[in-house]
Amino acid sequence: MTGSERVSGPENGTTMTAIHTACPYCGVGCGVVSKPDGTIAGDSTHPANRGRLCSKGAALGATLDEAGRLLKPTIGDSQRPGMTHWG
Repeated sequence: MTGSERVSGPENGTTMTAIHTACPYCGVGCGVVSKPDGTIAGDSTHPANRGRLCSKGAALGATLDEAGRLLKPTIGDSQRPGMTHWG
């Protein structure tokens, strides 16, 4: 149940996309909506959670802007980290 929908954007009249996806934290796969303003909400149309989120799912918004978040995989140790690719 992933997808996107158009929502109204900033004052300049552009539109931004809200992303419907699944929460990555456990095996339930609750539906999550990531909104353009950075907020995270439960997907009310998803059968697993019907718009509700647990504490881990509700914290998704805080982790997206985390300064120490890995955006690329690394191999090595703290003295000599090396970048690699996902494939």
